[in-house]
Amino acid sequence: MVALMIKIFLIILAASFTVTTFLPVLKHKHWLVRAFEFPRLQTVGIILSWLLIATASGLINEKPVVYFTVLAVICLIYQLKWLVPYTKLKSVELKDTESSDDPEISLLLMNVLMSNHNSDAFLNLVEVFQPDLVITLESDLWWQNKLNTLKNYPHRVQRPMDNLYGMHLYSKRPLVSPHIDYLVDDDIPSICARVRLNDNLTVRLHAIHPKPPAPGESETSLERDIELIVLASTLKDSKEPIIVAGDFNDVPWSHSVRQFRKISGLLDPRVGRGFYNTFHTTRWYFRWPLDQFFTSSHFRVKLFKRLPHIGSDHYPLFLKLSVTPIADPEQLQETLIDDTEYTKQTMSTDKAVNSRKPSIH
Repeated sequence: MVALMIKIFLIILAASFTVTTFLPVLKHKHWLVRAFEFPRLQTVGIILSWLLIATASGLINEKPVVYFTVLAVICLIYQLKWLVPYTKLKSVELKDTESSDDPEISLLLMNVLMSNHNSDAFLNLVEVFQPDLVITLESDLWWQNKLNTLKNYPHRVQRPMDNLYGMHLYSKRPLVSPHIDYLVDDDIPSICARVRLNDNLTVRLHAIHPKPPAPGESETSLERDIELIVLASTLKDSKEPIIVAGDFNDVPWSHSVRQFRKISGLLDPRVGRGFYNTFHTTRWYFRWPLDQFFTSSHFRVKLFKRLPHIGSDHYPLFLKLSVTPIADPEQLQETLIDDTEYTKQTMSTDKAVNSRKPSIH
């Protein structure tokens, strides 16, 4: 009786992780499909647990469990294909800093969680790490009043909002033509500016926070996908140093983000270094990297660090980079498939036709 119960449990569990593994292959934009791109690491844990239980129970070679064992191995290999690039098994995409003579730029990025009022802890982080740029997301007028106490950050772009999409940029460095764009929706801002490092060098910065496909937000990923494609298309032919930062409401191995990278040509500092999961701070079993940095090949990494939990549902991220005015041809993006048909379908929708390219002056 016990063996039968275990066998039934194994069959049901195997059917479940098979569906969650291969459902995103459909590339359907409904949130129920796109959501399964997130928990690939958790699915690997479930599959390994399944193999352990099947082996320990002695059922692994019995029919029909043996067939599901083959399926489990296939699912495991498929999931690892997406995750391995974000481990030490893969070479880094954005190399470590070698020269101490190059100019540097550092950024602290955090989705503060609008309802989180632990501003003192965040301000202390800024004081300790002294980033050149502070980017906050979900920051409303209450947060703006607290952030305005930051010393040595005279250059500011502020868009407080009470809809969870407020955004602020505080900079020690002069900002050239800073402004706010609304790429898809009038209530979803993004920030664009050039950051002046010296008389001869500026860095183009975009900060974004697209709407996620989720109940209560958006039934599909269309708005998020459009925003990423519109921004990527604007960046793809640029020769200047570029940094894109924000809460993408997506994971770096998703189809949308990989297409964003393919079109833009930007590099991911996570590749070859680690997951740096930023959400959720209190649910360790559901944790993935939603907050992202992507850069052009002008940069090298001096420090990339996830900072401590300070009250939000997101961890802060800190990135310190060295930068050169000329792109480094040795820094190559990992091999990505350019899904032009997916891009064409996304950008042929009415929502995409009415989207706006980021203005850069």
